[in-house]
Amino acid sequence: MTTEHDGFQLEPRDDGWSITGYMGSTAHLSIPDCVEGNPITLIAVRAFEGNRNLVSVEIPASVTFVGNYAFAGCSSLERITHSGNVTTLNLGTFWNCASLTSVELPETLTTIGDGAFRCCGSLKSVDIPRSVTALGDSAFRECPSLSSLVLDGNIQSIERSAFRDCTQLTHFAVNHTLSYLGVRAFQNCPSLKSVTILGSPIDTTLAAFRNHSNTYLVADYAVQTHLLSFEEAKKLLTSKFPPELLLAARVAASYPDRLAEIPSKQKLSVVLAENGCTEELQVLARTDGYLAPSALSKCIDAAQSAGHAATAAYLIDLLAQRTDTGASHTADAMKL
Repeated sequence: MTTEHDGFQLEPRDDGWSITGYMGSTAHLSIPDCVEGNPITLIAVRAFEGNRNLVSVEIPASVTFVGNYAFAGCSSLERITHSGNVTTLNLGTFWNCASLTSVELPETLTTIGDGAFRCCGSLKSVDIPRSVTALGDSAFRECPSLSSLVLDGNIQSIERSAFRDCTQLTHFAVNHTLSYLGVRAFQNCPSLKSVTILGSPIDTTLAAFRNHSNTYLVADYAVQTHLLSFEEAKKLLTSKFPPELLLAARVAASYPDRLAEIPSKQKLSVVLAENGCTEELQVLARTDGYLAPSALSKCIDAAQSAGHAATAAYLIDLLAQRTDTGASHTADAMKL
């Protein structure tokens, strides 16, 4: 049986009231924690969906559950103060709240669900409680004003497309607790300038960062911690995109015990040479089947053409050690 109170449509539950709808016109709404002596414990699916009057909403501590799309499409909503005892923001909770700029989330929260803040075009930043362990599929997708995000709590998983199309995102940092990063998590983030992932290796693929120019952002960390698997590196060696090729080559060279599995040894060597990766080439030099004289000649030419004098000098010296033809490259090296 539905009851109306101050514009709220309420349905009784065993533990109190559920808000199933709101017919009021208040701009700054403070949801009561109690009506007629019984607490409000639940905000039902789509309870406030499409409300154009709401500018701010305060959710009380009595609320333990917020349903799917509860505030979706509230186009004027600018501020959410959520002090409820919920553990999960469900599917599309604040989807397409185009004016939303300020969000306060409860410390009880553990999961920000699929599409929870998708298409929140004015959202510039959000403080995610340390209690949160998971960000769902497309959780912050298409939030073009989101500029930076630091997850210094206990995040364990970031699902696919979580920050896809966040075109102004410039910096992302996450703590060492992260163990899974989904594909396309940062696709089409052209402003991304730095990615900081502290601590343990992550079970992921380069596809999480597949976005033209920003794949290089994870290169150093990928090599140091085996962020990308050897199998992924092998696949990416067929890429036609230079940053992906370079990252794949560097990662592959960090697995010296498995280099025999690389089908195109010369391609791997040349990619490293033309990018001045002397340390990785030194690894190949110690590996059977790599950097034979014919391959060394091509690598020297690649290094010289790209202006990597130190790498070219190393390769010329190596060629001289392995064959009498190394001298023919010395004059060319002096021209760099």
